[in-house]
Amino acid sequence: MHRALAIPLLLVMGLGCCDGPTLAGPKTVELRGARDQTSAFFSYTAHQSATGEITGRIYSRSAPDYASPFVIEGRVTCIRVVGHRASIGGEVVRHSNEDIPDAPQYHGWIYYVEDNHGRPGIRDKGSKYIWVFDAPTTECPNPQADSATVDVTDGDVVVGNR
Repeated sequence: MHRALAIPLLLVMGLGCCDGPTLAGPKTVELRGARDQTSAFFSYTAHQSATGEITGRIYSRSAPDYASPFVIEGRVTCIRVVGHRASIGGEVVRHSNEDIPDAPQYHGWIYYVEDNHGRPGIRDKGSKYIWVFDAPTTECPNPQADSATVDVTDGDVVVGNR
C-alpha cells in the first residue's frame, strides 16, 4: 500500500504532444528567473537528454519565521510532458517537517507545472503541494488540467525547450 502526503508550498513563485518519461528526446521543466529570495526557498530543474538521461532536483523550505519548519529536497528521476503541462518526480534525498514526525520515511515525490508562455493574461502555474510517497517515483503521471492550480508570481515556468 502506497501512502501519499501533500507538502504545502509557502511561497508562490512568479513562480509536443504526449510523450512519456521513458521516451528519448530532450525535455526541459524548470523555474527560471525567480528573484534570489524566492530561489532560496523554492526551486526546481529537470532535464531529459536526447538519449533519455534524466537529471535535476527540487528544493523547498519554509521561511525562517514559519510556525512549522520544513525542508524537502529531491532528485529528478522522471519527466512527463503533455503539451504545455508537465509532471516531474523522483527520489526524496532530504525531508524534515515538524508537523510530520515520520517525514524521513517518504522516499518519492511528484510536482506539477503549467507553462502559459504565449497565452496573454494567463499566469504560469504550479501545484499547491509537492506530493510525497513511500517509494521513490520512477514513472510520472500525466499532468491533468487541474494538476497545477497555483499562480506563479515570481519567475517563469518553462516546459519544453525554450
